[in-house]
Amino acid sequence: MKNFVFYPGFVWFLFFSLYSFSQSYNFPVKPGDDAWKALKTGAEKYEVCQIPEVLLSKINTKDLISTNLDYPLLSTIMAYGTVQEGYEKLTLKFNGLQELIKRKDAGVHLLNFYSKMNPDAIANRPSLVEKGRFSFEMQFIEILLAQTTILGQLSMTDRNQLVSICIEKQALKRKNAEYFGLAGEASTIRIIGRIMEIGRSSTDRSSLSPERKLFLEEGVIVDFSVAEGILSEAKKL
Repeated sequence: MKNFVFYPGFVWFLFFSLYSFSQSYNFPVKPGDDAWKALKTGAEKYEVCQIPEVLLSKINTKDLISTNLDYPLLSTIMAYGTVQEGYEKLTLKFNGLQELIKRKDAGVHLLNFYSKMNPDAIANRPSLVEKGRFSFEMQFIEILLAQTTILGQLSMTDRNQLVSICIEKQALKRKNAEYFGLAGEASTIRIIGRIMEIGRSSTDRSSLSPERKLFLEEGVIVDFSVAEGILSEAKKL
């Protein structure tokens, strides 16, 4: 019987080939770890949280979404003046998000992931920390879905489905207002508003109120009635 010899190069090839079918990336250094405490600057933290390039393209899109949700510095998206600015800054700093938004199937996978998120489930989370985590994760997925690059990947049928899903989730968020608040509802409605803008002429866009433009472009809520108006329009359509 012949001995089977594993060559080092083949072993690495096999590992990286199978990785795309395995799981999301497990960040080796996380807040609370001694190694994390030893990091002195924000730049060091961002650097240690990058996904190795040799693995990045191997992670399938579904697991890449989960990887982004596990990103140790994800909360920094809320550290800027607007959620849109936070998204743009985070995209510049994290290669996992850069990889996700350039995937051609990102929109479909995000739609599928979002459709399974149930706002009612937040009440069953064991602690306020876990409830806050769920609310934040849902908002992050909504921020991604509101991006024109992601919406542009979806067919008209998918976008119509997404509007229906958002209407349902907004109602459930209002039911659980103590956990989501108006900001949580607005995050959902912004997706609807951005979808409604697709195909709108430049003349029609110019007629939008400054408050509505600010809400759609930056996610800033000056007056919640603007969000309510978008929701009302969507329900009529």
